[in-house]
Amino acid sequence: MQALEARVCLKCYRRYRGARCSYRACPGYVKLWLRDQRTVFMAGMASYRGRSTMVTLTAPGKDRYPWNKRECTHAKGERCSGKKGCTVNQWDAAEWNLTAGKRQRLLLRAAYMYASRRVPKGEIPEVIAYVMQDQARGLLHSHIALGWTSRRGLAVYLDGLQRGVVAHDFGSQLHRGRVSEDPKALGTYMARYLDPAKVGESFVQVLSAVDRCDRGRRMEGHARSILRPVYVSPRACRRSGRTVGFERFKRQHWRKNGPRPVQEVFVAYVNFCGRRERREGWLREEMAVPEIAREPPANAMWVQEDLF
Repeated sequence: MQALEARVCLKCYRRYRGARCSYRACPGYVKLWLRDQRTVFMAGMASYRGRSTMVTLTAPGKDRYPWNKRECTHAKGERCSGKKGCTVNQWDAAEWNLTAGKRQRLLLRAAYMYASRRVPKGEIPEVIAYVMQDQARGLLHSHIALGWTSRRGLAVYLDGLQRGVVAHDFGSQLHRGRVSEDPKALGTYMARYLDPAKVGESFVQVLSAVDRCDRGRRMEGHARSILRPVYVSPRACRRSGRTVGFERFKRQHWRKNGPRPVQEVFVAYVNFCGRRERREGWLREEMAVPEIAREPPANAMWVQEDLF
């Protein structure tokens, strides 16, 4: 098979192969990337059967990350604020943002271990998804959706989170949302942080700064770090049957065959993954894709804004 010729994207000036540039920080691709992430995020939240709540992890305060006075545009003597355009040092913000995802995973694991020693495993809340939002001062804070069935288990898990936020370099205050929120309604609320029209430019700036910081750290001998600003658990993806890979396949299927029922696209996707599985020698039992075709969305048809 002849390899595709590499081309240069006119938006981000990166080399790519294939139909289009798929770099998530590319100004020409970020809106499509956000739309795919939002679709998978909302489907994963809607598939949870139970109650849910949202908790927010914030960055440390100005005592740890002071304002960058050189970039302030307001008059001297006025109090700095993100609403006035004040920011922290860009390099310090990029370093904190780069490791935020890893530190959050360690914090969630510590909270799970804390809860597992105090309540039965079935009462521990499930991390359905999370999304990171760029604050005006340049630091990310994370909104985490927790699915729960036991108030006692939720209280213990949140207590474990509160005990570990400072140790994992987050802000000292853990912001807790409503504890009896419908998962679908909560997913719709949190999806506003993935609106391509509102946060596209912000994501490009944050991800570009993080990538530059990562390249600098690797030149100094550090291991590579990857920031995941949007996450949907594999369990939620299996329940909903929606993944980013399926969203990309759906657009390719539409270009070749036009609008089709979602059931038909699911079957085509499973067959496509089956061919890839045989080609690469994967075990079908380890793949979650066949579960998608068992319970496709009932009577669901494509709509125009879901195609691009």
